[in-house]
Amino acid sequence: MRKVRERITNPLISFPNIISPRVGYADIVSFKIGEGNIIQEGCWMSNDVTIGNFNLLNGDIVAGHDVQIGDFNVFMPDIRVSGEVNIGNENLLGVGSIILQQIKIGNNIHVGAGAVLMTKPKDGCTYIGNPAKLFKY
Repeated sequence: MRKVRERITNPLISFPNIISPRVGYADIVSFKIGEGNIIQEGCWMSNDVTIGNFNLLNGDIVAGHDVQIGDFNVFMPDIRVSGEVNIGNENLLGVGSIILQQIKIGNNIHVGAGAVLMTKPKDGCTYIGNPAKLFKY
């Protein structure tokens, strides 16, 4: 997604957010969002959630309090992100994965379906299982 976005340089083009009317907010006033995001039905945003640019949040994502999400991330359905989690850029979180509280996720990390991330992952790596472990292939 990043490469496609970087090729579009016309300043007259805007990138709207597409947000289902069935997204819930604990505190809409503290919710902040960039541009070009897609948030599908059934997502729930707690207090002080910040979402950057060009993220895709598939259905039924829960973002706990004080969550920060960077740019160009893909969240598959049924993901749970606990409070005070910081997610960098260009990450892929698999179906049903769970990110426990106060975890910092860097960049270009893949979390497998159903994985439970309990510790800080290394950039550019894949994690699977419960608890999530580095997967080398």
